Amino acid sequence: MRVQVRLDLAQGGMPGPWLQEGRAAERSGEAHEAPLPEGCLSNVDAGYFTLAAMRAHAKAGRCWLTAAKAGTVLIDERGQCWALVSFLGAQTGDEVDVQVLLGKRERLPVRLIARRVSPAQAARRRAKAKRSLEGKAKGVQRPNVPKRRPADSKRLRPRKQKKTSKARLQLLGWTILITNVPQELLSIDAALVLARCRWPIELCWKLWKQIGKVDTWRSAKPYRMLTEIYAKRLCCLITHWLTLIECWQAPNRSMVKARQAVQWMAPALALGVAGVIPLEAIVQCTSHTMASGCTVNASRKRPAA
Repeated sequence: MRVQVRLDLAQGGMPGPWLQEGRAAERSGEAHEAPLPEGCLSNVDAGYFTLAAMRAHAKAGRCWLTAAKAGTVLIDERGQCWALVSFLGAQTGDEVDVQVLLGKRERLPVRLIARRVSPAQAARRRAKAKRSLEGKAKGVQRPNVPKRRPADSKRLRPRKQKKTSKARLQLLGWTILITNVPQELLSIDAALVLARCRWPIELCWKLWKQIGKVDTWRSAKPYRMLTEIYAKRLCCLITHWLTLIECWQAPNRSMVKARQAVQWMAPALALGVAGVIPLEAIVQCTSHTMASGCTVNASRKRPAA
């Protein structure tokens, strides 16, 4: 099973979730076909965007912002065809903000934004791209099972080595974006900030998986597994709804702490849904708890979005 959602960073709305088969492509199904509101800015991962989708969004009056892929081919204002790696390698400055045509055949007019990062940051990016990862435990996780493996046993979750192309490693020295928003509406600094604002959807998935445990279950029976998945997804949506009431508009909110507040109030909320106690009073009490204590810890070096 694959679950896809959209996140409205302005109002906190969460269209979806859309469920589809796990083997289905990410750019298929109801999540890809559902229309976006006119005048919005779609900020998604590069894997969800094709040149045809970019052209369709532009015709419908919608803006978009995404990262550039390593194999991008572009045509400059003089009509010369470039690979993205070669084009950025020919630049002498630290910032690029030009109008180009994307694709040899499509020739989609886009705005290319790029800023060179420091050598230390580029080295950290390349080291992170090459590191091996150990897969997270998923599937059936029965209780009372020892988590530590014996010294002479094989690793249960083998390490995965990331395969990064040479072109991608070269491009890690830049932060590269493509968009159809004109320069008078979006500066380079603002574009980079908006690109970072895509990260809350990743934090949302992290919250649902690590704390909500939506990708693990205790039974090996298919219908019990499906019931547990649906129950956890409903809990995630209820938590998000309660977050919207009081906590979302605060710029220093913490979704993790807001979820903890809902967990503390879960027995009272269950009694409210059952009609034993007034539900509205319990919701107000939960909202007050989130508004008073669910703030992000202050950090000067790495401020939150």
